[in-house]
Amino acid sequence: MSIVDLSSVKLHLNMPVSDTSQDAELQGFIDAAGDLARDVIGPVFPESYMQAFDGGTTSITVDWLPLASVTSVTEYYGLSSYTLTEQPLGGQSNAFGFTVDYDTGQLTRRALGGDATIFAFGSKNIVVQYVAGRLGMVSPAVRLGALELIRHLWQLTQQGGRPQFGGAGLDGEVSAVPTGFALPARVLELWQPFRRPPGIA
Repeated sequence: MSIVDLSSVKLHLNMPVSDTSQDAELQGFIDAAGDLARDVIGPVFPESYMQAFDGGTTSITVDWLPLASVTSVTEYYGLSSYTLTEQPLGGQSNAFGFTVDYDTGQLTRRALGGDATIFAFGSKNIVVQYVAGRLGMVSPAVRLGALELIRHLWQLTQQGGRPQFGGAGLDGEVSAVPTGFALPARVLELWQPFRRPPGIA
């Protein structure tokens, strides 16, 4: 699935929807914009991930946000493995629980009674399977940012659209050197409220 569809892109570029001569190129821009949006704001549509973390700490944080659900957490200790379960604070039923902060993607190991405790010591011995994504709900700002990015890429392919060396850039770029693959300032402004936290790979 794509953040924007081909018809919307054509309307944004003031192209006749019935003109199919550029469809393949435009679809390439749509796919590229989706990849760049994913890198900046995280998955829009649900995606499944599996990550391994080092133990010996009370909390771990998944890389991909927004966190939609945690499928499973397995703790490996020596030759044994333990399946941990999400348990609400105050409602722990055993010593193999964890709580989740879905806003930050942080999982905290919990002992019976709700106290934070450490995950079993080890290297890459805590395996988390989870789903990240915005459940397919595309914000108008995210959608407009994608359309603006596609327009920017489209401009750079047209005759005379690429800025001359030493001249002003397109779409709010201020660098004297052409930066054809830079994200335009207006796109970053539209996506800013949804950006992934700094330091997330």
